[in-house]
Amino acid sequence: MMRHFLRTKIAEGFPELNLETAKDGMDCVAMFEEGRHDFVFLDLVMPRMGGLEALKVIRRKSPNTRVVICSALSKEGAEITLEALSLGAVDYITKPKVEVGKQITWEQFEEDIFHKLNALLKQDEISGKTSAARPSLSSLPAPQKVAAVGIATSTGGPPALESLLKLLKPEFKIPILVVIHMPPIFTTRFAARLNPLILGRKVLEASHGMMMRPSEIYIAPGDHHMFVQTVGGLPFLGLNQESQENFCRPSADVLFRSMASVFGKNTLVSVLTGMGQDGMLGTKMIREKGGIVMTQEATSCAVYGMPKAVVEAGTSQASLTVQDMAKAIMDLSLNC
Repeated sequence: MMRHFLRTKIAEGFPELNLETAKDGMDCVAMFEEGRHDFVFLDLVMPRMGGLEALKVIRRKSPNTRVVICSALSKEGAEITLEALSLGAVDYITKPKVEVGKQITWEQFEEDIFHKLNALLKQDEISGKTSAARPSLSSLPAPQKVAAVGIATSTGGPPALESLLKLLKPEFKIPILVVIHMPPIFTTRFAARLNPLILGRKVLEASHGMMMRPSEIYIAPGDHHMFVQTVGGLPFLGLNQESQENFCRPSADVLFRSMASVFGKNTLVSVLTGMGQDGMLGTKMIREKGGIVMTQEATSCAVYGMPKAVVEAGTSQASLTVQDMAKAIMDLSLNC
């Protein structure tokens, strides 16, 4: 049923694509002996060869093939999907299923497929090219005191975010606030997965009323906006389930606006790979307050959507690889 649905809907939405279906992991891997495939929608639970094993073979045989995981919205599904993303899958879609009173419908599933495949096809036009409007490092200000770092990301975000956080030296103790577009169970497991990997800092899924502390990294929980507020002059995190912004909850715009209001010019944010334009409006407020805004450069993004929106809005002061971004964050923060 799932294979038939995917093939039918992709054929309807993208008639220019040549499509093939595989009955299981071994069948899928065998197709790579016959020729090149640009995209693979891969289930993780299959007979004969599981999805993770198939993914490893695909990545070895065809490293430029983009693999999108079809995942269950469950604790087990989150764990195995995050493992797939760490192995090189570019994104995932959650299968239709009723879960804890919420439902992902077939219509939502179809819409998710369309948006993600369309974004990946657009990225093909960018690959191998340099963004025409790319800001240079010379646009960055002199080092200044930084009270908090904000990071926003979506498609392709888990590996990019993990790499960025690992590159920050353990002595970098400034609190880091992260919005990544994931459902609730996934953000919980993602924070738990990151925590032992980031030396010298603690990675937590944020909770309402949590006080911000040095050397801590806060992941916004799925289906909740995260924002900063002050209580007695000290910064605390707040959560709410107000309306989506940019079709997102959590939304980077909500976080960035609150950071600009609370920390003003002592705010530094980075917008990494992702679909859409979430975070763009928030960066305008940060720049108005004198804060610092950086974006991931186009060719290193899985999808150059969110960073592109910030660049085109004129608020990005530098477009950098993740490696250069980590160095810039440390260099620009006088108090790290």
